[in-house]
Amino acid sequence: AAALTLFKYELKSSENSFNTSIQTSRDAGTTFFEQTLQISLKKLDQAMHKNIKLLAFGRPRIIVQTMTDDFFLMGLAQGADAEAGEVNSGGALGDFSGYKLTFSSSGGENATIVTT
Repeated sequence: AAALTLFKYELKSSENSFNTSIQTSRDAGTTFFEQTLQISLKKLDQAMHKNIKLLAFGRPRIIVQTMTDDFFLMGLAQGADAEAGEVNSGGALGDFSGYKLTFSSSGGENATIVTT
């Protein structure tokens, strides 16, 4: 079995969000769920740069903890895709410096609610 690699990021900014949308096509007779996670990771460094590459090329399963302490697992069946990302260095002293990433996952099941 492949080794399990875990990353944990504390996301305290209001720029981070997790959403689920329901997509239905009457013509095709299908319904699926699409989860989107947008995160901002502050600070640029070599270790984070390497981790971002691993996440972008992999199909990670992502556990999201909400502000209300609910936990969701996105990408359980097929993993999540890093569909967009930016590395920002900022121009002015108060500008954001770090990574902005968007992950998405879709399938026939909603994001799994994780309980302890």
